[in-house]
Amino acid sequence: MFELEEKQNLAEIEELLSKAPSVEAREELVQIGEQAIPALVAILKHDDPNMRGFATETLGKIRSNKAAEALIERFDDTIQIFDYYDSLAAEDLVAPPTVSSLAYEAIVGIGIPAIPSLLRSLDSKKARVAKYSAIALGKIGDDAAVPAILKKIKSSETTIEMVCFSAKALADIGSPKAVAELVHLLHHKEPMVRINGVMALGEIADESAILALLGKLNDETSVTISTPLRSTPEITYNIPQLACESLVRIGAGEVALTTLREMMLAGAKSASECERLIDHTLEFMAVMPKAKPKKLGNSFRDIRDRSQTAEKFMSKQKPEGKGDVSGKDGKSLKRE
Repeated sequence: MFELEEKQNLAEIEELLSKAPSVEAREELVQIGEQAIPALVAILKHDDPNMRGFATETLGKIRSNKAAEALIERFDDTIQIFDYYDSLAAEDLVAPPTVSSLAYEAIVGIGIPAIPSLLRSLDSKKARVAKYSAIALGKIGDDAAVPAILKKIKSSETTIEMVCFSAKALADIGSPKAVAELVHLLHHKEPMVRINGVMALGEIADESAILALLGKLNDETSVTISTPLRSTPEITYNIPQLACESLVRIGAGEVALTTLREMMLAGAKSASECERLIDHTLEFMAVMPKAKPKKLGNSFRDIRDRSQTAEKFMSKQKPEGKGDVSGKDGKSLKRE
């Protein structure tokens, strides 16, 4: 009886796959479940990107780890999909989705069972596969991925782009175990690495990062990047502004305000820039959920005392460059 039922299911799968991709066919294959996986995995290598996209999304809805390795291989499939999709008509996107973006969504849907496969893929020689693996690990959000991601960041072979995506993954996971290495990134020569380090520390929101973030109030770097969105074609990242936001997320907004006021009085930063940052911090505090205030005394005066003199402190915090910069994929990260 079981063999007859299995043959009937195989015949049904073949019939469904012989038709043009459709939502109806996808839902029927999802109902069949894991038995449809081998046939769908085979379709992942089809010449037609619409068929590959159809198989990828269907596997994502079946949500079985048996398809994880095959789906991760599709992270490198950047062909855009123009036909079929009901679920991919995002009006704000400039370009149609790719098979790789569908594969990412499918892997995240599988969740924790996909982590071992994703950890292996962090070392893929295909940059896009490694990058999407890091992003997916962050989205899944399990602490088990933290040691491997930290190891990737520390490696001298890791590209700047991969370091940035790894920092974002650590931010999404939110583990305090990552704070020390992220603080180290704040001193990196590449602006995008420092930017991602500042934002990640704010997302993790661990108070041990407060002093390091206060130090970034004197990093004058601004970076403008392009986005795939019509509504926001460009985004500018200003490190002091991001540091203020991260301090607010930690619950140290008042500490940031006190530090900025004392920096202005000491002439350590221009009055106009301090006022701009103070205004931005107050606006950000108004829209952010109330975090428990940190009463650690981490003001400019305390940092000055730790450094013996205000002059010594400020000499350690010289501006580290400004201008339009983009991530330099292919460039190795060397720890400094």
